[in-house]
Amino acid sequence: MIIVLLLIALFLLFLVDLPILYNSKNKLALAVYSFLMIIGILIVLIVAEDLAIPSPAIHIEKIVNNLRGN
Repeated sequence: MIIVLLLIALFLLFLVDLPILYNSKNKLALAVYSFLMIIGILIVLIVAEDLAIPSPAIHIEKIVNNLRGN
């Protein structure tokens, strides 16, 4: 239940802030704000679903192994 309330709060905050950011004509601020809101929503959803997120070290190891040719 708390997760739903957090998502609603983030969405309402986004709706309130979006017109102000859009009217400011600062497209970089709008892009960064939107990106951070999306990250916040994704984090709330990951916590809600209790998903196991693999360590970045696993992905780095795969990239290094591919570069080495293993």
